[in-house]
Amino acid sequence: MKVQYAVVCEHQRQGQRGTFDMLGAFDRLFAPNVPVQHRNLTFIVQVVTDEEPDLGKHGFHLVLSRPTGKPLFEQQGTFALKPEGGSWLASVRLGFEFNGLIFPEFGKYRFVVAIDGNPIADQPLTLVQQTAAVS
Repeated sequence: MKVQYAVVCEHQRQGQRGTFDMLGAFDRLFAPNVPVQHRNLTFIVQVVTDEEPDLGKHGFHLVLSRPTGKPLFEQQGTFALKPEGGSWLASVRLGFEFNGLIFPEFGKYRFVVAIDGNPIADQPLTLVQQTAAVS
């Protein structure tokens, strides 16, 4: 089992005929001061496998950590990998939507996803202090 991609974006939606849309991908935010609230933030992880032993139910644990390393948000749950036609034996897209998420400090935040206790994705998001434009 491995991650095909991990993306931070503003919006996701299911398309037609198996397609999927991600809008507004980014890896940093700019703000003049903190705390700052982001209206729509989505973290997406595509998990894939070509190994039959990976099929079935799995547990996940998502942690969004602050620059200090302390958790800002955590979520746990389960998903199932089932064989399907396509590039991989099986795949699943995990999407986490954060509406109105408040970032309390500047620095590098990290989205870390573990599956069955094993970290599989680690995606940074940096909050940068925006300085006044010089004329």
